[in-house]
Amino acid sequence: MRFQRLKAQAFGCLKDWESPSLKPGLILVCGRNESGKSTLFNLITTLFYGWYPANRDANPYVPWGEAEAACEGELLLEEGEVVTVSRRLRSTPIGMLIQEDEVVELRNRMLPYVEVLPRDVFREVYAIELRNLKFPEHSAWEAMQQQLLGGQFSSFLRPVSEVVRELDDEANRLWRSDRRGRPRARDIGERLKELRASLEEARAREERLRRAQMELVERQRMLEKDIARKAELMAYIDRCERLNPVRKKLKRIQELKEASAYASDYDDLPPDPAQRLEYIDRQLEDLRLQRARLEGKKRQLEGVIKACTERDKALLNHAGEIKLLVKSYDRIKADQDELNNIETDIKSWGEQLRRHASEVLVGGWKPELAEAVNAVDAAALKAGIDSFRQAREQYQEQLNRVEALRVRLGQRRGARYVPWLSGAFSIMGMLGFILSGASAMRFVSAIVMVTGVILLLAWWLFGGRTAEYGELELEERRLAQLHDRVNEERSQIQKLVKGVPLALQRLENPDSTLLVDIGRLKELLERIKESSRRRDVLVERIKQNEHRVLKLLKACGLDKNGVESFRLLRDSEHHDGDSNVSGSRLSSANTCSDFGAGNFGVVYSGYSHGIDVARQGDVLSAIDLLQVALQEAERRYQDAQAAKSQMEDLEPELSRVNGTVVQLEREKNYILGRLEELPGEDINARIDGLMKARELARQADSFLEDLRRDYPDLDDIRQQIMELAQKDEEWIFDDEMLARAKAERDQIEQELNALNSEIGTLKKEIELGMGQGNMDEIEGEIAVLEWELKKVARQRDRILLLKNLILEAEKRFREEHQPDVLKKAGRYLSIITDGRYTRLFTKEGQQAGLLVKCGYSDELIEVGEGFLSRGTLEQIYLSLRLAFIEHLDPGGRPMPVFLDEVFVNWDGFRLDNGFGLLKELAQQRQVFIFTCHDWLVERLAGKLDVQVVELQI
Repeated sequence: MRFQRLKAQAFGCLKDWESPSLKPGLILVCGRNESGKSTLFNLITTLFYGWYPANRDANPYVPWGEAEAACEGELLLEEGEVVTVSRRLRSTPIGMLIQEDEVVELRNRMLPYVEVLPRDVFREVYAIELRNLKFPEHSAWEAMQQQLLGGQFSSFLRPVSEVVRELDDEANRLWRSDRRGRPRARDIGERLKELRASLEEARAREERLRRAQMELVERQRMLEKDIARKAELMAYIDRCERLNPVRKKLKRIQELKEASAYASDYDDLPPDPAQRLEYIDRQLEDLRLQRARLEGKKRQLEGVIKACTERDKALLNHAGEIKLLVKSYDRIKADQDELNNIETDIKSWGEQLRRHASEVLVGGWKPELAEAVNAVDAAALKAGIDSFRQAREQYQEQLNRVEALRVRLGQRRGARYVPWLSGAFSIMGMLGFILSGASAMRFVSAIVMVTGVILLLAWWLFGGRTAEYGELELEERRLAQLHDRVNEERSQIQKLVKGVPLALQRLENPDSTLLVDIGRLKELLERIKESSRRRDVLVERIKQNEHRVLKLLKACGLDKNGVESFRLLRDSEHHDGDSNVSGSRLSSANTCSDFGAGNFGVVYSGYSHGIDVARQGDVLSAIDLLQVALQEAERRYQDAQAAKSQMEDLEPELSRVNGTVVQLEREKNYILGRLEELPGEDINARIDGLMKARELARQADSFLEDLRRDYPDLDDIRQQIMELAQKDEEWIFDDEMLARAKAERDQIEQELNALNSEIGTLKKEIELGMGQGNMDEIEGEIAVLEWELKKVARQRDRILLLKNLILEAEKRFREEHQPDVLKKAGRYLSIITDGRYTRLFTKEGQQAGLLVKCGYSDELIEVGEGFLSRGTLEQIYLSLRLAFIEHLDPGGRPMPVFLDEVFVNWDGFRLDNGFGLLKELAQQRQVFIFTCHDWLVERLAGKLDVQVVELQI
């Protein structure tokens, strides 16, 4: 496993940083202090194990002022697969592992390739910093030992020291030889001691309880005797103080009821008959006046209901149509105004059409030309004009090219004698050169011969080519072809505008103005056609509205007087304006027939009829009349409906008044008839006798109510009185006997209180004694605790035996496997120190440590400060970690190794030996070396094949 690329979008001081492509073997990361070496070192750890701490506010590698930290790395696995690890730290950590087409969400979990290698072991063994070149931390050393000796990273196995420590704690919780802590055996012993003391106390307590129970029985017998005597005294006193007064009051009540016995037969009469008769007379007078007022109002409402006529009902039946007409009032008026505007527009566009046609067409505008102008395809005409213009431009360019070629060839006709002249010069110079020998003429002859040759070459290069004559013939043929094309395009345009009388000159040289003029004619014709269509629609709609108005007038009974009515409502100025509008419609409709044959020459006959109808009456005024009539009809209808509603309320009220009158008269007659049955000289005497009898009955009821309030158990008291009366008990009591009875009752109550107090004390004493446990319970608990004490002793012996077995097995396993790691560490140390130190041993005892063997004297030296130099200690600890690496690679995958400034304290000789060890290590895994020293960079680059990655501040 190795890195191919590292990237830090925002990680500590690294921002938008990306490494070059990383090669296998040695990679040297160099840079000044604070350039990001340690940051990159921690970035790699984060890629493997996730964010720590996983909190954006607490993590030191979130850049200041940034919302997140982010980093990314690309790994090449042994199988050749390339995976990408991406991690971000926002409010929560985010991590992704990209494997080919699959994306695995990591969140903040470690990579699956290193999940069996704890983070602290990775930091101690694979990520080696200068400050960590010492004996590993206790927890990391134990984890390394367990993972090395306990199998290949079995997460379910626990360290032996941890298991032994837990077994010791468990044994001490059961039993300890010293007095420290609270072992279970000690708690059981103390509890047994307490129970044996409690057993003696229980024996004495049971004897006390037996005596208390005997005394309790005696006190309860005395209590029952006193209670019986107290009941006898209470019955005597109750008869004296409670029953006798009640008996007297009951006798008075009986006498009052006998005196008022006949009054109960007249309970159906009012409490005060005279007052009730006076009230009935007043009520009858008021009700008769109210009945007269209601009957007058009823006659008035009947008149309002009759005011709603059949004409009003007809208007209401057509209310929806009338309201629709009222809503369309503005629309009808707008249609009339729009019709005037359309006719004005048609006239204006007709004038523009004639004026423009006089400028464009031969002979001006004629209606039969409309079809021909509309038949012109504007798109085809535009394409034809563009093609004609393009062909004519190409023809003109070709003509200019042919003319220029003809001029150039005419100028070169004099150059045809140049070959003869140059040949003559060449022959003369050659003859002179041959015949002159060595004289001065020989030089002149040579010049003449060279001049002839130069003239011949110049003619051949610049004027002697006859190919241009062939080019002229070719261009002239192309010119003729373009001329034919121009004629064809012109003929095509003439076919498109066939039937349109255009000037011959415009047809010979058609241009874009022809397209504009034809388009303008088509546009004006289209506007006239569209306006005429809209005008016909408006005329038909106006005629329909007029028909609807006349139909509604007739249906609502306004057909005879309605026209006169809305004529009176019509304003004369408004009538004149509408007449002028109607006349303008007719005149403009006649004039528009001149603009086109077939399409624009039709004037609907119904339109003239609609205008005639409009002249007979103003449609808008008729709508106003219908609206006013409908409003009046609705008002009368609403009044009639309100009157009906009031009638519906009035009739029950009138019926109620009549019923009340009848009821009061019947009640009055009944009261007078019943009073006639009573004794007395007149009506007033009879009423006074009845009122007195009723007062006596009320007094009897009041006395009985007071008795029931004072004596809620009055019925029981009455029953007791009756029973005593049947026994002929004496109802005359002596005060001295009553006093003696009360004194004896008080004395008995005191005795009862004392007995109850003593009985309560005895019961509480017995209850407390029973709740403290008996002898059988205590003896059973003692037997259980003695058995449990023996069980604790056996369990502790088993735990100690198990601990000794584990320690012995662990000792044998270490003796069998640990020397291989130390042997490899010794080999690495021997290479580095050139044989000065050859072997490493673990130190026996409670505290972990190392011993190193000197190669020259076989002396064992303790590895620690004061015994060896700082540089030698760092070399020993580096050798130990390199030896562990070969055994700790997860799943056999060689992990990258990271060395941060581990060589700064080495001398030159051992540094070279260390470089050789690095070279051997780099053949198996990727090795990152971090340094800020230029000399180390130069020396490493000179000794080994390294890839240098520079970090800039």
